[in-house]
Amino acid sequence: MKKFIVKMLKGNALGRMLYPFLHWAYRLYAVPHRRRLLRKRGPDVLAKTVEVFKSNRIFAYATSGTLLGLVRDHKFISSDDDLDFGFLADQMSARDVLKIFIDNGFGYMFGWKYKGELTVFKLIYDGVPIDFYAYMPYEGRRIAHSYYWDEKVKYPNTMANSLLGIRYPQISAVSYVEVYG
Repeated sequence: MKKFIVKMLKGNALGRMLYPFLHWAYRLYAVPHRRRLLRKRGPDVLAKTVEVFKSNRIFAYATSGTLLGLVRDHKFISSDDDLDFGFLADQMSARDVLKIFIDNGFGYMFGWKYKGELTVFKLIYDGVPIDFYAYMPYEGRRIAHSYYWDEKVKYPNTMANSLLGIRYPQISAVSYVEVYG
């Protein structure tokens, strides 16, 4: 239902004007709710996600706010409302990673493609959203994509978004940190 409403709003001039306000109003409810779910169910969802990565030999790691909280505070940061993970897309395609997680009971929310390749997708497990970023080789480094909707841009369709490519150094190893027991 939410996808239908967003598509309708982004699909006409009046909706594009109203979307920022309605999105803000929706986030007043949704973000605190997701934060509570992350505090309550996040440790178990984190454990399940890591278990799926490890049992399928996927080279993956926490990113963004998840990484910051786990390394700095050994818990989720108070402003976070989801989990964020990256994986090396040259070792396993995003499509294959997505299939593995769906086969393990995770629900698909949505994903974005760049040049026909899936680069970012969002799953949900036990009510907790999880963002997965495909880190691809790029000029001796890694690049991951971040997508966003800019209300000032006239997109060709309601599924289009703006893209930001973020360059990272090569990732060669991961370390495990003890959190939540």
